[in-house]
Amino acid sequence: MVCGLSLKTKLSLVAALLMIFLSVLVTFYGDIMYCMDRLKVRRMIRQVSDMSVFKIRGIYAFPGRWPYKDEMIKLLDNMAKSGFNVILWYANEDGQRAYYKSKFYPYAPSAPRDVDPLKVLIEEAHRRGIKVWIWFSFMGYRDLVLRHPKWAAVYPNGTSVIDKPYRPWGADWYPLNPAHPEVQEFWEQAILELVENYDIDGINFQDDFGYIDSISYDYINKAMFEKLFGIGIMRWPEDVLPGGPLHKSWVEYKCRVITSFVKRLYRRVKSVKPNIVISLAVSSNLQWFRERGVDWVMLAREQCVDALTFMLYSDNTDWVVNETLRVMNIIKEVNPNVRVIPIIGYELRDDPPSKWIEQAVALRKAGVEDIIVFWARGIDSIKGCWEAFGELFSSMRRSAQS
Repeated sequence: MVCGLSLKTKLSLVAALLMIFLSVLVTFYGDIMYCMDRLKVRRMIRQVSDMSVFKIRGIYAFPGRWPYKDEMIKLLDNMAKSGFNVILWYANEDGQRAYYKSKFYPYAPSAPRDVDPLKVLIEEAHRRGIKVWIWFSFMGYRDLVLRHPKWAAVYPNGTSVIDKPYRPWGADWYPLNPAHPEVQEFWEQAILELVENYDIDGINFQDDFGYIDSISYDYINKAMFEKLFGIGIMRWPEDVLPGGPLHKSWVEYKCRVITSFVKRLYRRVKSVKPNIVISLAVSSNLQWFRERGVDWVMLAREQCVDALTFMLYSDNTDWVVNETLRVMNIIKEVNPNVRVIPIIGYELRDDPPSKWIEQAVALRKAGVEDIIVFWARGIDSIKGCWEAFGELFSSMRRSAQS
């Protein structure tokens, strides 16, 4: 019958069929791509099916997105089902608010009033075999610096962060002066509050100690610098700014301040809870981090931490692996007792599960024994990502047990 149709009618019919086909393709495109990605994931997993599973399988989580117990349980269930065994929980988010009962930070408005979220988290996590590491920020908050104005960090022009808050991501932050003895005491007591009152398994320090983006040019730092090096600064702060004759020494001074403080924290915390894991999140770019006062080589050499978690956020898997191996070799030479743990994820937030698994598989094949993923919300937003990690870890776990 079709043969008897006119050319115009035939073309209209073909066009209609083509539109139907395209409509079906568009409708099921996501499902098709998802199935193809699942096959890709399974092929990659076979590459490490004869290897032992990662020892530390961590994931960062922001408490602000699940203030209620049912959401917390959902996250922990996803972690347990997928094989993650450490949650890094942002207990004092950006140093602005606490998701636990604290004497040092204001209680988060979104947190429940009838229970202590951190105690619930720890109980539920431990019930599922998941360890809890506190992700701790050293940033200050406005009420704190208003009560203690001398604690506030200072810009090179003498302006305090009280008058000009630090705004890296649009929000107002209030860095503290890490050299001020009272600031160090505040941080120490805030951390001991967590260690003594909660059954936590580890602490992961954020890298925001206060020496960031041309901040902390105050007279306490000036006096301590001059005492350390036995010199007087003729032009303050010009001589220590980038390009100044004393800038290199200034960077060294900042690193010594932070290293000394972290060592003090390490010893104090270990005296209370010897088995707790103390770690610090860092960048693999050592020179850039030294400008911020954080020298992870110095920290490892002086055993200020048990682990360094390297933020290796990139969609370039070769770079992630090569950077991990590079810093592992550096730390091995300095102090083989310090673990190097790569953190992957953030830049993969728009990628399918196979990209996340690609990096995990490549790292394990390279001999890396621990991994942390940033972050729970990112995995939540990608269909099949939890399941992909579950397949990876369970496959490796079976081979390790067989």
